[in-house]
Amino acid sequence: MDLHPEIIHRDWGGKRDDNGREYGRGRRGRALQYGIPKPPRLSAFFPGGLRIRVRDSRTIKPDIARLRNVDFNLECLWMRIKEKMDKSIRLELSRYSEIREPEFLDYVRDWEKTGEEFVPSTVDPKGRTFAEIMRAWEREETEDIRRSGFVPATLYFLTGGGGRILGAIHFRHELNDTLMRRGGHIGYGIRQSERRKGYATAMLRQLLEDVPSKGCRKVLLTCGDGNLGSIGAIERCGGVLENKAEREGEILRRYWITLAGGG
Repeated sequence: MDLHPEIIHRDWGGKRDDNGREYGRGRRGRALQYGIPKPPRLSAFFPGGLRIRVRDSRTIKPDIARLRNVDFNLECLWMRIKEKMDKSIRLELSRYSEIREPEFLDYVRDWEKTGEEFVPSTVDPKGRTFAEIMRAWEREETEDIRRSGFVPATLYFLTGGGGRILGAIHFRHELNDTLMRRGGHIGYGIRQSERRKGYATAMLRQLLEDVPSKGCRKVLLTCGDGNLGSIGAIERCGGVLENKAEREGEILRRYWITLAGGG
């Protein structure tokens, strides 16, 4: 028997209202006879009709009005479970020297698929082997990097479950004229598949906790005026907008974050 538009619910010791319609009492049910539109997909799962056996051995049909939304409800439940799983993932900020080659190559492939420029740019392999990239990152931390026109800097990666790299953040130990105009102390990026999950804020916050140990009490960060993700992350971490400036045809926001004990 296929399911019909009108579903009749039976009750245990129910009554009738002034219009002759049945209704139940307490936990045994409410309005017992009403028309419900036939659900679009439920009959495909229960072509012969679904019947439920209750304790008093009576056989009734289920509340189709609830079952028709089962797909939606299950999807909402899964989203809540996934959200809790994401929050339970232990996030770690690791120095570049702690990163393994397979995880880094996986991270690089995600960026290359989108066609976006690597952020921070130091993550771009530029055809180099993993060993060559590691040596370049080591050199960035030394005074020797000044001969190339840069300031000493340290690269960190945010990792999640299984060591998967979620993003990278580059801390420049000081500023030069170029970084004062664009770039600032910190540049960071999250892989495209992991954005809008709060990882940028988590990564920046963890780095800022470590910055005072490097003798820096106040840091400059810049981002595009339309980069809502970065604007939100910086402001959630205490960024105070100093001004907006045009650089190379783009409007940049310049934020300062004063760290604990800084002046």
